[in-house]
Amino acid sequence: SGKIDRKALPQPDDLKLATDATYVKPRTEIEQNIAAIWQDVLRLEKVGVYDNFFDLGGHSLAMAKVHNQLCEQLKQDISIVDLFKYPTIYSLSQYFAAEKEKQPIFIEKQQRALQQRKAMDVQRERLAKRRAIK
Repeated sequence: SGKIDRKALPQPDDLKLATDATYVKPRTEIEQNIAAIWQDVLRLEKVGVYDNFFDLGGHSLAMAKVHNQLCEQLKQDISIVDLFKYPTIYSLSQYFAAEKEKQPIFIEKQQRALQQRKAMDVQRERLAKRRAIK
């Protein structure tokens, strides 16, 4: 009939035992920060680093809250798509670590591009002055 057989569903206590068995405590500072945000948003007592956000009851609106809090706490712009790509604390912290390593290279390239733009502007001004003199 398409109805859910509620008697066949596991009891909530059994569910807690299953998550307790696989619980791995957050180790690094970033893992602890992400876990604290997830606990707040999902209203959970504890969250392990390998727990999946969506398996814990998370959904897109909750992810938006996590996104806002992470952006505020880390003081950087984070793509919400990346949060969906990395649904565990461990995978998300690894992503942040990899991005942090890439950041100096990006900043260096960005500064170089800015210098090139300034040089081009100086060239244009010189060319404009020469044309004005003729």
